[in-house]
Amino acid sequence: MHKIGTFAGMRLSGLASSLQTRPQLWVLAAAGLTYGLTRSPYLGFGDSIGFALQAVTGFDLATNATSHLLYAVLNRLLVLALPGADPALILTAGAGVFALLALERVYRLCRHCGLPAGSSAVAVLIFGLGFTWWRQAVQAEVYAFSTWLACGFLAAAACNLRDGRTALRMSAWLGLALLAHIQYVLLLPAWLYALLRPGTGWRQPALAGLALAGISAPLWVLPLALHTHPLRAVLFDHQFQGQVLAFSAGQLLRGAALSAGYLVYNFHLWLLPAAAGTVRLWQRQRRAWLLLLLAGGPLWAFAMRYAVTDSYVFFILPYAALTPALAAGLERACADGKRTLLLAGAAWVLAPLLYAGAWQAAERLPRAAAFAAPKAYKGGLRYYLWPGLERAPDPLQLAKDIEAGRTAPIADFDRYPAALELSRR
Repeated sequence: MHKIGTFAGMRLSGLASSLQTRPQLWVLAAAGLTYGLTRSPYLGFGDSIGFALQAVTGFDLATNATSHLLYAVLNRLLVLALPGADPALILTAGAGVFALLALERVYRLCRHCGLPAGSSAVAVLIFGLGFTWWRQAVQAEVYAFSTWLACGFLAAAACNLRDGRTALRMSAWLGLALLAHIQYVLLLPAWLYALLRPGTGWRQPALAGLALAGISAPLWVLPLALHTHPLRAVLFDHQFQGQVLAFSAGQLLRGAALSAGYLVYNFHLWLLPAAAGTVRLWQRQRRAWLLLLLAGGPLWAFAMRYAVTDSYVFFILPYAALTPALAAGLERACADGKRTLLLAGAAWVLAPLLYAGAWQAAERLPRAAAFAAPKAYKGGLRYYLWPGLERAPDPLQLAKDIEAGRTAPIADFDRYPAALELSRR
């Protein structure tokens, strides 16, 4: 028994040492295993069906605010490169890969903000197992891909604040992010702040500006060349222009309350160290703190007032910008490798337990059950409160069943025509 105990202690010490020297690899492994076990076997009920239909029908070069040019082109290339493969498998597996790549960029962001490797890794794991990010990692959606690009920009911007050597790189990341999702136009204040460092001459900002303009030029050039839509549609899709431009105090208050609820559900017990770390980061890395504020603040404000049902996804980048503050708050708790290992393990176990508990508890509440009843075809309360989609139903089969009369029509199954068309291919 003594030998077994000694061996176990040595193994624990080895794991702790490995976590301390290469913590991002452990984070990616833990997150990747979680995503793999809870990945949706089918396309989701939202935009996933539309993305898959785009990918199998041809290249879609539209650049309006909801078309996501770079993501649509990438999906088409993947489908062409893997003939015969299930588009649902291609798109959902791709989301998982890009989600892990984004976590690696968030880890680099924390490190460029001067934070230790151990606490940075734990903070990234907490972000990666938050409901919103976990959900995006297991379904065929644009946000894992676009957030990877936006986090690449943030990491390069934080690095540029330190040595001024990555201005072109951060401009390239931002240009690509704009091609994937136009919401990242709100990162321009952060780009300017990171670019215009004290003592910076005119040459570097000029080259960086040209790089950003050149890479994002297809957003404006393609509609002019192909006459697909007016230029204003690049920023405001006609379906949602009212929600983007409209303003009401009631809507803002509702958005603020929802944003607080989303924040608690994503970070729950880790909000206290995140708050303490925000103060610590302000005291020690003020320029990095301001960069993160300029990156996350405008997107947070936009998400609060954007009155669409899935507005929670627009908080993803602000959560990524909050992660370095969480890393700063966990710095003392991750003082050595063993404590870092134990804290990472606790974070990995806590998230699924908390979300499973929330879902199980909500099912016992009559009002919650009544709220979710119209969405029973998606999975009910499990769909809303558990981030994984491993038991998600197949919308394409549902579309076939509705058409054949085996299932009654569903009023808000808004992707039914696209699902039916895709199911016939």
